[in-house]
This record gives sequence, structure tokens and C-alpha cells, in this order.
Amino acid sequence: VIVPHHKDALVVSLDESSQELRILADYSKDSAMLSCFVGEDKRDMHNLTGLGIAKSRYPQEGWSYEAFAKAYKSPQDPLHSAAFQGRILGKTVNFSAIYGIMAKKLGERMLVEESEAQVFLDAREKAFPEAEAWKAKVTEEAKNTGIVRTMEGAVRHLRAALNSSDAYEASKADRQAPSFMIQSSAAEMIKKAMCTMWREGLLFKYDCEFIGAIHDEVVFSVGRKDLQNFLVDAHRAMTQPYGG
Repeated sequence: VIVPHHKDALVVSLDESSQELRILADYSKDSAMLSCFVGEDKRDMHNLTGLGIAKSRYPQEGWSYEAFAKAYKSPQDPLHSAAFQGRILGKTVNFSAIYGIMAKKLGERMLVEESEAQVFLDAREKAFPEAEAWKAKVTEEAKNTGIVRTMEGAVRHLRAALNSSDAYEASKADRQAPSFMIQSSAAEMIKKAMCTMWREGLLFKYDCEFIGAIHDEVVFSVGRKDLQNFLVDAHRAMTQPYGG
């Protein structure tokens, strides 16, 4: 679908690493979530949720985080298949649960029964309880103030929806409050990167064309001769400080 702008150019995509999960970790200060990004002995977030799923599916195995991580990495381990499936499910649950997905919708997405999808969500909540508490706090504060803000201060007004007599609209607004703070902060981060690339004149310094922003990716077509210098400048724009 996307092709280089001439035959001696390449498509270049720079994307943020675990962007929305990192933003949630920063907002919530969930200790288990922070341990996945900060410190000498970083843990794998999808393994943590996968571990809870594996415990629910195969409780007889007496899982620990270390045993799960070891089994996942080693195809020879007798528990490899269970750990491998657990991590795949855990990753899907982690990215879905950020925005308050309900068990019915998650079950449809993962092709499992609603009851099993709820077990997956419960496993994630148990793995990251402080993140879930932060979401509840954000929603409660939004009910009092009527607004939520991104890290850079953009505002979404939710008073009418949160106070709606329509139960569906009110419950949707409950999920939208923390979702806005995460998703729109993520969007701000990408906008900030693009603005920096524009101000620094990447489109004029190098043989390149801007293709677009796709979620957490910024996509260009870049001439091969300018590739190395372009990547240094673009990477610096993508990794600049954001929101403190």
C-alpha cells in the first residue's frame, strides 16, 4: 500500500515502544507496571498478565514469574506451550484493557467465552491493581470536575455524559475519562515529534517525503543516500521528553 517516492528510496517507520502502557504506568505509578520499564531487572508486562492467565488455566503447575518466563523462552520446557499461549493472550488483554474493554467484547475479539474473557481481565487486574485504582480515581474526579486533561493540558468535557440518565452513555463516559488521558497524551507525543521534525526542516534537508502518522508510528520515504543522517534527526524528535 505504501511505496517509496523513488526507486532508490526506502520506507522508514519510527514507532514508540509500548507507548500507551508506559503512559499508563507513569500516570498510575503502579509498582508492578513500573518494574517493567524502570530498574536493573525489568520484568515483562505481558508475562505478568500471562502468568495470571496460566495460573487460572493450569493451577496444578504452581507457577511463579521466573518459571513462566523460563518456560516461555525455552521450546524444550514442558510448560512452554502453556506459557507461550499465556503471553499471547496476556498481550492482547493488556492492550485491550487499557481502554476499559468489557468481558463480552474481549471474548468476541479473542474467540473465547465471555466467562473466560472475564478470567483474563481479572488476571490483569490482579497483576496491576494500582493501575485499575488510578482509573477509578480518574473517573470519580471527572464526575466532580466534569473534565479530564492530557499531560500537556488538552481538555475533554464529560460532565453531560457522566451524569446522563442513559446508563449506557454514563458507563461509556466512565471508560472514556482515563482513556482520553492515555490515548490523547499518546497522540500529543506523536504531534510533538512531527512538529519538531517540521521545525528542524527534515523535509528540506533530506531527500524524503512524509507519508503520515499511523497510531504511534511516523512514516517517511527516505532516499538511501540520506538515510543515516535522517534517522539520527528523526529518532531525536521521537525520543524527546514529554509531559515531564
